Amino acid sequence: MNKEVLVDSSGDMTVPVLLGEDIRANVDKMHFDNAQTRVYGDMAVWLAKNALEPERVRITGSVWSPPHWMKGPTGMSQHHVARPNVSHATPWLSRGTWGDSIGGRLLQDPENLEQFARYIAAWIKGFEAHYGVPIYAASIQNEVSFENPFDSVTYVKGSDGKRGQWWQYASALAAVRGELQRHRIGTKIMGPHAAHVGKRPRQPSGLWDQFQYIAAVKAHEDPTLIDFIWAYNSNGYLDPSEDGVKMWAAYLHGTRKVPGDWPSWAQVPGVAQDAKSVWVSEAGGAQRDWRVPPGAAGYGAISVAQKMHNALVHANASAYVYWQMSDAEDQESSHALLGKAHLAEPVRSKKYAAFKHFSRYVRPGAVRVDAHFTDGRSSTGGRSGYDTEHALNLSAYVHDEDGTVTLVFVNMRHINTPVSLQLARGLEVDRLAMYVSTERSSFEAQKPLAVLAGTTSLQIPAHSIVTLHGALSAREESRAP
Repeated sequence: MNKEVLVDSSGDMTVPVLLGEDIRANVDKMHFDNAQTRVYGDMAVWLAKNALEPERVRITGSVWSPPHWMKGPTGMSQHHVARPNVSHATPWLSRGTWGDSIGGRLLQDPENLEQFARYIAAWIKGFEAHYGVPIYAASIQNEVSFENPFDSVTYVKGSDGKRGQWWQYASALAAVRGELQRHRIGTKIMGPHAAHVGKRPRQPSGLWDQFQYIAAVKAHEDPTLIDFIWAYNSNGYLDPSEDGVKMWAAYLHGTRKVPGDWPSWAQVPGVAQDAKSVWVSEAGGAQRDWRVPPGAAGYGAISVAQKMHNALVHANASAYVYWQMSDAEDQESSHALLGKAHLAEPVRSKKYAAFKHFSRYVRPGAVRVDAHFTDGRSSTGGRSGYDTEHALNLSAYVHDEDGTVTLVFVNMRHINTPVSLQLARGLEVDRLAMYVSTERSSFEAQKPLAVLAGTTSLQIPAHSIVTLHGALSAREESRAP
Protein backbone atom coordinates (compact mmCIF):
# COMPACT_ATOMS: atom_id res chain seq x y z
CA MET A 1 0.00 0.00 0.00
CA ASN A 2 1.79 3.14 -1.15
CA LYS A 3 1.17 6.72 -0.07
CA GLU A 4 0.91 8.04 -3.66
CA VAL A 5 -2.69 6.81 -3.75
CA LEU A 6 -3.87 9.69 -1.58
CA VAL A 7 -2.17 12.99 -2.50
CA ASP A 8 -3.47 16.54 -2.80
CA SER A 9 -3.98 17.80 -6.36
CA SER A 10 -1.00 20.15 -5.87
CA GLY A 11 1.28 17.13 -5.46
CA ASP A 12 2.35 18.40 -2.04
CA MET A 13 2.32 15.38 0.30
CA THR A 14 2.27 17.57 3.39
CA VAL A 15 -1.25 18.82 2.54
CA PRO A 16 -4.03 16.77 4.22
CA VAL A 17 -6.64 15.09 2.04
CA LEU A 18 -9.35 14.53 4.62
CA LEU A 19 -11.60 11.48 4.41
CA GLY A 20 -15.21 11.28 5.55
CA GLU A 21 -17.74 8.68 6.63
CA ASP A 22 -18.72 7.73 3.06
CA ILE A 23 -16.22 5.10 1.93
CA ARG A 24 -17.23 5.45 -1.73
CA ALA A 25 -16.43 9.16 -1.61
CA ASN A 26 -13.10 8.33 0.03
CA VAL A 27 -12.25 5.86 -2.72
CA ASP A 28 -13.06 8.54 -5.30
CA LYS A 29 -10.33 10.72 -3.77
CA MET A 30 -7.71 8.04 -4.37
CA HIS A 31 -5.54 7.51 -7.44
CA PHE A 32 -5.03 3.81 -8.16
CA ASP A 33 -3.49 4.45 -11.57
CA ASN A 34 -0.26 5.96 -10.28
CA ALA A 35 2.87 4.19 -11.52
CA GLN A 36 3.75 2.44 -8.24
CA THR A 37 0.27 1.09 -7.61
CA ARG A 38 -0.04 -0.13 -11.22
CA VAL A 39 3.00 -2.35 -10.67
CA TYR A 40 1.28 -4.05 -7.73
CA GLY A 41 -2.13 -4.09 -9.35
CA ASP A 42 -0.97 -5.51 -12.68
CA MET A 43 0.98 -8.23 -10.88
CA ALA A 44 -2.05 -9.15 -8.77
CA VAL A 45 -4.21 -9.39 -11.91
CA TRP A 46 -1.59 -11.53 -13.66
CA LEU A 47 -1.30 -13.91 -10.71
CA ALA A 48 -5.06 -14.24 -10.41
CA LYS A 49 -5.20 -15.42 -14.03
CA ASN A 50 -1.95 -17.34 -14.52
CA ALA A 51 -1.04 -18.95 -11.21
CA LEU A 52 -0.68 -22.71 -10.96
CA GLU A 53 -4.02 -22.80 -9.13
CA PRO A 54 -5.83 -19.49 -9.77
CA GLU A 55 -8.65 -20.44 -7.44
CA ARG A 56 -6.17 -20.59 -4.55
CA VAL A 57 -4.42 -17.27 -5.19
CA ARG A 58 -4.40 -15.04 -2.11
CA ILE A 59 -3.18 -11.45 -2.48
CA THR A 60 -1.83 -9.80 0.67
CA GLY A 61 -0.64 -6.25 1.29
CA SER A 62 1.26 -4.14 3.78
CA VAL A 63 1.40 -0.44 4.61
CA TRP A 64 4.93 0.96 4.28
CA SER A 65 3.91 4.43 5.38
CA PRO A 66 0.68 6.30 6.03
CA PRO A 67 0.28 9.54 4.06
CA HIS A 68 2.97 11.99 5.15
CA TRP A 69 0.50 14.41 6.71
CA MET A 70 -0.70 11.72 9.15
CA LYS A 71 2.75 11.45 10.75
CA GLY A 72 4.67 13.31 13.45
CA PRO A 73 8.19 13.31 14.91
CA THR A 74 9.74 10.68 17.16
CA GLY A 75 12.83 12.60 18.21
CA MET A 76 14.98 10.44 15.93
CA SER A 77 17.19 11.55 13.05
CA GLN A 78 17.56 9.46 9.94
CA HIS A 79 21.16 8.27 9.61
CA HIS A 80 21.14 4.89 7.95
CA VAL A 81 23.86 2.71 6.47
CA ALA A 82 22.18 2.89 3.06
CA ARG A 83 22.44 6.70 3.10
CA PRO A 84 25.39 7.47 5.40
CA ASN A 85 25.53 11.19 4.59
CA VAL A 86 21.88 11.87 5.37
CA SER A 87 20.77 13.16 8.73
CA HIS A 88 17.29 14.66 9.02
CA ALA A 89 14.79 14.80 11.82
CA THR A 90 11.97 12.46 10.87
CA PRO A 91 9.50 12.35 9.33
CA TRP A 92 10.92 14.00 6.22
CA LEU A 93 10.26 13.89 2.50
CA SER A 94 13.25 12.96 0.39
CA ARG A 95 12.44 15.46 -2.38
CA GLY A 96 10.99 18.58 -0.83
CA THR A 97 7.22 18.34 -0.69
CA TRP A 98 7.13 14.91 -2.37
CA GLY A 99 9.18 11.71 -2.56
CA ASP A 100 9.87 9.04 0.04
CA SER A 101 8.21 9.77 3.38
CA ILE A 102 10.93 8.63 5.74
CA GLY A 103 10.31 7.70 9.35
CA GLY A 104 8.19 9.32 12.03
CA ARG A 105 5.22 8.00 13.99
CA LEU A 106 1.49 7.83 13.31
CA LEU A 107 -0.12 10.74 15.15
CA GLN A 108 -2.24 9.29 17.93
CA ASP A 109 -4.96 11.90 18.38
CA PRO A 110 -8.47 10.49 17.79
CA GLU A 111 -9.04 12.53 14.64
CA ASN A 112 -5.86 11.27 12.98
CA LEU A 113 -6.48 7.66 14.01
CA GLU A 114 -9.91 7.96 12.38
CA GLN A 115 -8.30 9.31 9.20
CA PHE A 116 -5.78 6.46 9.17
CA ALA A 117 -8.51 3.84 9.61
CA ARG A 118 -10.58 5.40 6.80
CA TYR A 119 -7.45 5.41 4.62
CA ILE A 120 -6.88 1.67 5.15
CA ALA A 121 -10.52 0.78 4.49
CA ALA A 122 -10.72 2.92 1.34
CA TRP A 123 -7.38 1.60 0.06
CA ILE A 124 -8.59 -2.01 0.35
CA LYS A 125 -11.97 -1.39 -1.26
CA GLY A 126 -10.54 0.89 -3.93
CA PHE A 127 -7.78 -1.50 -4.96
CA GLU A 128 -10.26 -4.37 -5.14
CA ALA A 129 -12.68 -2.33 -7.26
CA HIS A 130 -9.99 -0.94 -9.57
CA TYR A 131 -8.11 -4.18 -10.25
CA GLY A 132 -10.83 -6.75 -9.58
CA VAL A 133 -8.63 -8.68 -7.15
CA PRO A 134 -9.59 -9.01 -3.46
CA ILE A 135 -7.08 -8.25 -0.70
CA TYR A 136 -7.13 -11.44 1.37
CA ALA A 137 -4.99 -10.17 4.26
CA ALA A 138 -3.04 -7.05 5.16
CA SER A 139 -0.56 -5.69 7.67
CA ILE A 140 -1.21 -2.15 8.90
CA GLN A 141 2.54 -1.44 9.02
CA ASN A 142 5.66 -3.00 7.54
CA GLU A 143 8.56 -3.35 10.03
CA VAL A 144 6.92 -1.58 12.96
CA SER A 145 10.15 -0.94 14.91
CA PHE A 146 12.64 -0.21 12.13
CA GLU A 147 12.87 3.28 10.64
CA ASN A 148 13.86 2.51 7.06
CA PRO A 149 15.59 5.04 4.77
CA PHE A 150 12.54 5.00 2.49
CA ASP A 151 8.77 5.06 3.03
CA SER A 152 8.38 4.03 6.65
CA VAL A 153 6.89 4.72 10.05
CA THR A 154 7.48 3.20 13.47
CA TYR A 155 5.30 2.51 16.49
CA VAL A 156 8.10 2.28 19.04
CA LYS A 157 8.75 5.88 20.18
CA GLY A 158 6.23 8.44 21.33
CA SER A 159 6.07 12.19 20.83
CA ASP A 160 8.49 12.56 23.76
CA GLY A 161 11.13 10.52 21.90
CA LYS A 162 11.11 7.74 24.49
CA ARG A 163 11.23 4.14 23.34
CA GLY A 164 8.84 1.41 24.44
CA GLN A 165 5.48 2.99 23.61
CA TRP A 166 4.07 -0.15 22.05
CA TRP A 167 0.51 0.93 22.85
CA GLN A 168 0.55 3.11 19.72
CA TYR A 169 0.28 -0.01 17.54
CA ALA A 170 -2.70 -1.26 19.56
CA SER A 171 -4.43 2.13 19.19
CA ALA A 172 -4.00 2.09 15.42
CA LEU A 173 -5.15 -1.51 15.23
CA ALA A 174 -8.31 -0.73 17.23
CA ALA A 175 -9.15 2.19 14.92
CA VAL A 176 -8.69 0.03 11.82
CA ARG A 177 -10.83 -2.75 13.27
CA GLY A 178 -13.69 -0.36 13.91
CA GLU A 179 -13.61 0.99 10.36
CA LEU A 180 -13.34 -2.42 8.66
CA GLN A 181 -16.20 -3.77 10.74
CA ARG A 182 -18.30 -0.68 10.03
CA HIS A 183 -18.04 -1.36 6.30
CA ARG A 184 -18.14 -5.15 6.62
CA ILE A 185 -14.71 -5.53 5.02
CA GLY A 186 -13.55 -9.10 5.50
CA THR A 187 -9.83 -8.60 4.82
CA LYS A 188 -7.85 -10.42 7.49
CA ILE A 189 -5.24 -8.54 9.51
CA MET A 190 -1.69 -9.78 10.12
CA GLY A 191 0.67 -8.26 12.65
CA PRO A 192 2.56 -6.94 14.47
CA HIS A 193 5.01 -7.38 11.54
CA ALA A 194 8.47 -6.88 13.02
CA ALA A 195 11.48 -6.50 10.73
CA HIS A 196 13.02 -9.74 12.01
CA VAL A 197 13.15 -11.85 15.16
CA GLY A 198 16.86 -11.34 15.87
CA LYS A 199 20.17 -12.91 14.92
CA ARG A 200 20.93 -15.00 18.00
CA PRO A 201 19.74 -15.56 21.58
CA ARG A 202 22.15 -12.94 22.88
CA GLN A 203 20.72 -10.34 20.46
CA PRO A 204 16.94 -10.93 20.42
CA SER A 205 15.79 -7.34 19.96
CA GLY A 206 13.44 -8.15 17.08
CA LEU A 207 11.89 -11.03 19.00
CA TRP A 208 11.46 -8.78 22.03
CA ASP A 209 9.85 -6.05 19.91
CA GLN A 210 7.37 -8.49 18.35
CA PHE A 211 6.22 -9.73 21.73
CA GLN A 212 5.95 -6.25 23.24
CA TYR A 213 3.49 -5.31 20.50
CA ILE A 214 1.53 -8.51 21.08
CA ALA A 215 1.46 -7.78 24.80
CA ALA A 216 0.25 -4.23 24.12
CA VAL A 217 -2.63 -5.52 22.00
CA LYS A 218 -3.58 -8.00 24.73
CA ALA A 219 -3.45 -5.18 27.32
CA HIS A 220 -5.73 -2.88 25.29
CA GLU A 221 -8.88 -1.68 27.04
CA ASP A 222 -10.84 -3.94 24.72
CA PRO A 223 -9.68 -7.46 25.58
CA THR A 224 -11.08 -8.80 22.31
CA LEU A 225 -8.70 -6.70 20.17
CA ILE A 226 -6.15 -9.53 20.04
CA ASP A 227 -8.80 -11.60 18.22
CA PHE A 228 -8.65 -9.11 15.35
CA ILE A 229 -5.12 -10.28 14.51
CA TRP A 230 -5.69 -13.29 12.30
CA ALA A 231 -2.03 -14.26 11.91
CA TYR A 232 1.20 -13.20 13.57
CA ASN A 233 3.69 -12.11 10.95
CA SER A 234 7.28 -10.94 10.84
CA ASN A 235 10.01 -10.81 8.27
CA GLY A 236 12.41 -13.74 8.17
CA TYR A 237 15.93 -12.46 7.59
CA LEU A 238 17.55 -15.09 9.79
CA ASP A 239 20.80 -16.78 8.88
CA PRO A 240 20.69 -20.60 8.63
CA SER A 241 22.91 -21.18 11.67
CA GLU A 242 21.95 -23.07 14.80
CA ASP A 243 21.31 -19.71 16.51
CA GLY A 244 18.96 -18.67 13.72
CA VAL A 245 16.93 -21.85 14.20
CA LYS A 246 16.77 -21.22 17.95
CA MET A 247 15.29 -17.79 17.27
CA TRP A 248 12.47 -19.37 15.23
CA ALA A 249 11.90 -21.98 17.93
CA ALA A 250 11.76 -19.31 20.65
CA TYR A 251 9.25 -17.34 18.58
CA LEU A 252 6.96 -20.36 18.67
CA HIS A 253 7.69 -21.95 22.06
CA GLY A 254 9.19 -19.12 24.14
CA THR A 255 12.71 -18.51 25.39
CA ARG A 256 12.35 -20.70 28.48
CA LYS A 257 11.88 -23.79 26.31
CA VAL A 258 14.82 -23.16 23.97
CA PRO A 259 18.42 -23.51 25.22
CA GLY A 260 20.51 -20.40 24.67
CA ASP A 261 22.27 -17.46 26.26
CA TRP A 262 19.09 -15.39 26.53
CA PRO A 263 19.48 -12.03 28.33
CA SER A 264 17.28 -11.58 31.38
CA TRP A 265 15.33 -8.72 29.78
CA ALA A 266 14.31 -10.81 26.77
CA GLN A 267 12.13 -13.52 28.26
CA VAL A 268 9.19 -14.06 25.90
CA PRO A 269 6.38 -16.62 26.14
CA GLY A 270 6.12 -17.71 22.49
CA VAL A 271 2.99 -17.70 20.34
CA ALA A 272 2.02 -21.38 20.34
CA GLN A 273 -0.62 -20.90 23.03
CA ASP A 274 -2.34 -18.12 21.07
CA ALA A 275 -3.54 -20.53 18.35
CA LYS A 276 -2.77 -18.18 15.46
CA SER A 277 -1.02 -18.82 12.17
CA VAL A 278 2.59 -17.69 11.84
CA TRP A 279 3.55 -16.02 8.56
CA VAL A 280 7.04 -15.25 7.34
CA SER A 281 5.97 -12.25 5.28
CA GLU A 282 9.38 -11.44 3.78
CA ALA A 283 12.57 -13.49 3.48
CA GLY A 284 15.72 -13.64 1.40
CA GLY A 285 19.47 -13.50 1.64
CA ALA A 286 21.08 -16.25 -0.50
CA GLN A 287 23.59 -16.04 -3.36
CA ARG A 288 22.89 -17.57 -6.78
CA ASP A 289 25.56 -20.32 -6.60
CA TRP A 290 24.44 -23.61 -5.03
CA ARG A 291 27.12 -23.48 -2.36
CA VAL A 292 29.18 -20.47 -1.33
CA PRO A 293 32.82 -21.18 -0.41
CA PRO A 294 33.74 -20.89 3.29
CA GLY A 295 34.61 -17.30 4.17
CA ALA A 296 32.59 -15.82 1.32
CA ALA A 297 29.80 -13.35 2.03
CA GLY A 298 26.31 -14.78 2.30
CA TYR A 299 24.99 -18.29 1.81
CA GLY A 300 24.41 -20.46 -1.24
CA ALA A 301 21.15 -21.19 -3.04
CA ILE A 302 20.65 -24.47 -1.17
CA SER A 303 20.16 -22.38 1.98
CA VAL A 304 16.89 -21.05 0.48
CA ALA A 305 15.37 -24.48 1.13
CA GLN A 306 17.17 -24.95 4.44
CA LYS A 307 15.80 -21.65 5.76
CA MET A 308 12.32 -22.59 4.57
CA HIS A 309 12.64 -25.84 6.51
CA ASN A 310 13.76 -23.87 9.59
CA ALA A 311 10.70 -21.59 9.53
CA LEU A 312 8.13 -24.25 8.59
CA VAL A 313 9.33 -26.79 11.14
CA HIS A 314 10.75 -24.78 14.05
CA ALA A 315 8.32 -21.82 13.91
CA ASN A 316 5.43 -23.89 12.51
CA ALA A 317 5.04 -21.21 9.83
CA SER A 318 1.95 -21.38 7.64
CA ALA A 319 3.41 -19.18 4.89
CA TYR A 320 6.89 -18.27 3.69
CA VAL A 321 7.06 -15.36 1.24
CA TYR A 322 10.27 -14.52 -0.59
CA TRP A 323 11.06 -10.80 -0.83
CA GLN A 324 11.22 -10.72 -4.64
CA MET A 325 10.37 -13.47 -7.09
CA SER A 326 12.11 -11.40 -9.76
CA ASP A 327 13.30 -7.85 -10.49
CA ALA A 328 15.08 -5.87 -13.18
CA GLU A 329 18.44 -7.69 -12.90
CA ASP A 330 19.50 -10.36 -15.41
CA GLN A 331 20.96 -12.61 -12.69
CA GLU A 332 19.63 -13.61 -9.30
CA SER A 333 20.56 -11.26 -6.44
CA SER A 334 20.50 -11.82 -2.70
CA HIS A 335 16.94 -10.43 -2.80
CA ALA A 336 15.52 -12.10 -5.94
CA LEU A 337 14.81 -15.75 -6.69
CA LEU A 338 14.80 -15.31 -10.44
CA GLY A 339 16.81 -13.11 -12.80
CA LYS A 340 15.42 -11.89 -16.12
CA ALA A 341 17.87 -14.13 -18.00
CA HIS A 342 16.12 -17.19 -16.56
CA LEU A 343 12.46 -16.24 -16.99
CA ALA A 344 11.97 -18.66 -19.90
CA GLU A 345 13.61 -21.56 -17.99
CA PRO A 346 13.15 -20.72 -14.30
CA VAL A 347 14.89 -23.79 -12.86
CA ARG A 348 18.15 -22.54 -14.37
CA SER A 349 18.07 -20.33 -11.29
CA LYS A 350 19.43 -22.46 -8.45
CA LYS A 351 17.57 -20.28 -5.95
CA TYR A 352 14.28 -20.77 -7.78
CA ALA A 353 14.91 -24.52 -7.95
CA ALA A 354 15.53 -24.65 -4.20
CA PHE A 355 12.32 -22.73 -3.51
CA LYS A 356 10.37 -24.98 -5.88
CA HIS A 357 11.13 -28.06 -3.79
CA PHE A 358 8.60 -26.70 -1.29
CA SER A 359 6.34 -24.45 -3.35
CA ARG A 360 5.50 -26.83 -6.21
CA TYR A 361 3.79 -29.54 -4.15
CA VAL A 362 3.22 -28.05 -0.70
CA ARG A 363 0.10 -26.26 -1.89
CA PRO A 364 -2.31 -23.95 -0.02
CA GLY A 365 -4.38 -26.07 2.33
CA ALA A 366 -1.61 -28.58 3.07
CA VAL A 367 -0.87 -29.35 6.72
CA ARG A 368 2.58 -30.15 8.05
CA VAL A 369 2.62 -33.50 9.86
CA ASP A 370 5.21 -35.04 12.13
CA ALA A 371 8.27 -36.39 10.30
CA HIS A 372 11.36 -37.52 12.14
CA PHE A 373 14.40 -39.76 12.11
CA THR A 374 14.95 -42.62 14.55
CA ASP A 375 16.18 -40.20 17.23
CA GLY A 376 12.82 -38.40 17.15
CA ARG A 377 14.21 -35.24 15.54
CA SER A 378 13.48 -33.64 12.18
CA SER A 379 17.23 -33.20 11.59
CA THR A 380 20.03 -35.74 11.93
CA GLY A 381 23.81 -35.42 11.85
CA GLY A 382 24.11 -31.94 13.35
CA ARG A 383 25.35 -30.85 16.75
CA SER A 384 21.78 -30.61 18.04
CA GLY A 385 18.22 -30.69 16.82
CA TYR A 386 18.59 -26.98 16.04
CA ASP A 387 21.70 -27.45 13.89
CA THR A 388 20.09 -27.81 10.48
CA GLU A 389 23.11 -26.23 8.79
CA HIS A 390 25.16 -29.43 9.15
CA ALA A 391 22.36 -31.99 9.03
CA LEU A 392 19.98 -33.98 6.87
CA ASN A 393 16.58 -32.31 7.41
CA LEU A 394 13.10 -33.68 6.79
CA SER A 395 9.58 -32.28 6.76
CA ALA A 396 6.27 -33.73 5.52
CA TYR A 397 2.91 -32.30 4.42
CA VAL A 398 -0.54 -33.80 3.79
CA HIS A 399 -3.19 -32.17 1.63
CA ASP A 400 -6.52 -33.81 2.40
CA GLU A 401 -8.50 -31.96 -0.28
CA ASP A 402 -6.04 -32.95 -3.02
CA GLY A 403 -5.33 -36.35 -1.48
CA THR A 404 -1.55 -35.98 -1.56
CA VAL A 405 1.50 -36.34 0.66
CA THR A 406 4.77 -34.46 0.13
CA LEU A 407 8.12 -34.96 1.84
CA VAL A 408 11.11 -32.64 1.51
CA PHE A 409 14.68 -33.61 2.44
CA VAL A 410 17.34 -30.89 2.65
CA ASN A 411 20.77 -32.48 2.96
CA MET A 412 23.36 -29.95 4.08
CA ARG A 413 25.94 -32.69 4.76
CA HIS A 414 28.90 -33.42 2.49
CA ILE A 415 28.07 -37.14 2.29
CA ASN A 416 25.42 -39.17 0.48
CA THR A 417 22.92 -40.52 3.01
CA PRO A 418 20.81 -43.67 2.62
CA VAL A 419 17.29 -43.38 4.05
CA SER A 420 14.69 -46.03 4.82
CA LEU A 421 11.30 -44.38 4.84
CA GLN A 422 8.29 -45.58 6.84
CA LEU A 423 5.03 -43.75 6.21
CA ALA A 424 2.54 -43.50 9.03
CA ARG A 425 -0.65 -45.52 9.04
CA GLY A 426 -3.27 -43.68 7.00
CA LEU A 427 -0.72 -42.35 4.49
CA GLU A 428 -0.89 -45.24 2.04
CA VAL A 429 0.65 -44.53 -1.36
CA ASP A 430 1.66 -46.89 -4.16
CA ARG A 431 4.57 -44.79 -5.37
CA LEU A 432 6.29 -41.49 -4.83
CA ALA A 433 7.49 -39.18 -7.59
CA MET A 434 10.99 -37.92 -6.83
CA TYR A 435 12.68 -34.63 -7.79
CA VAL A 436 16.32 -33.81 -6.99
CA SER A 437 18.46 -30.67 -7.03
CA THR A 438 22.22 -30.71 -6.57
CA GLU A 439 25.05 -28.46 -7.65
CA ARG A 440 24.72 -29.97 -11.16
CA SER A 441 20.96 -30.59 -11.41
CA SER A 442 17.84 -28.51 -10.79
CA PHE A 443 14.54 -30.13 -9.81
CA GLU A 444 15.22 -33.11 -12.05
CA ALA A 445 12.63 -35.89 -12.10
CA GLN A 446 13.96 -39.29 -11.07
CA LYS A 447 12.55 -42.78 -11.38
CA PRO A 448 9.51 -42.96 -9.05
CA LEU A 449 9.93 -44.86 -5.80
CA ALA A 450 7.75 -47.92 -5.31
CA VAL A 451 6.16 -48.05 -1.85
CA LEU A 452 5.32 -51.43 -0.30
CA ALA A 453 3.38 -51.61 2.98
CA GLY A 454 4.26 -47.98 3.66
CA THR A 455 8.01 -48.45 3.26
CA THR A 456 10.58 -47.47 0.66
CA SER A 457 14.25 -46.50 0.55
CA LEU A 458 16.35 -43.96 -1.29
CA GLN A 459 19.73 -42.27 -1.35
CA ILE A 460 19.89 -38.57 -0.53
CA PRO A 461 22.90 -37.04 -2.36
CA ALA A 462 25.33 -34.77 -0.53
CA HIS A 463 24.36 -31.08 -0.55
CA SER A 464 21.01 -31.78 -2.19
CA ILE A 465 17.29 -31.20 -1.91
CA VAL A 466 14.91 -34.09 -2.59
CA THR A 467 11.12 -33.80 -2.86
CA LEU A 468 8.87 -36.86 -2.80
CA HIS A 469 5.23 -36.51 -3.81
CA GLY A 470 2.43 -39.02 -4.12
CA ALA A 471 -1.33 -39.54 -4.25
CA LEU A 472 -2.91 -41.07 -1.18
CA SER A 473 -4.83 -44.26 -1.75
CA ALA A 474 -6.30 -44.26 1.78
CA ARG A 475 -6.74 -41.45 4.28
CA GLU A 476 -7.68 -41.09 7.89
CA GLU A 477 -10.09 -38.39 8.96
CA SER A 478 -7.70 -36.72 11.37
CA ARG A 479 -3.98 -36.55 12.07
CA ALA A 480 -1.80 -34.85 14.62
CA PRO A 481 -0.09 -31.76 13.16
